[in-house]
Amino acid sequence: MKLVLRHLLWMLISTFAVYALMGPRQGLSFGIGYFLLFGNLSILTLVWSIAIRKNLVALSFLIIVFKYAILAGAVYWILELPGIQVFWVFLGILNFVLVTTFLGIVLVKTDSAVA
Repeated sequence: MKLVLRHLLWMLISTFAVYALMGPRQGLSFGIGYFLLFGNLSILTLVWSIAIRKNLVALSFLIIVFKYAILAGAVYWILELPGIQVFWVFLGILNFVLVTTFLGIVLVKTDSAVA
């Protein structure tokens, strides 16, 4: 739970920083990119835990196959919205990946991955 809260806090701080320094369209695009992967990972975690708990092999296969199709569709739909800037959406996605990697390394080194 601490990891989720850290992610949300960083998402808010970084989105507001981009909004304040670069402008509203860039901040919105950045936040959408970050939130897209955050939401994707959150939903994937919930569905995957159900599949593991019930030991459903077919559901695991469907998760793997359809996850990328749904994510690709969501990215396409978001990028088609008026006012969304592709570069800033990409930077939001990149920021999510870097923050996740950094938090993962910190949690492994401090052995608090469960917290």
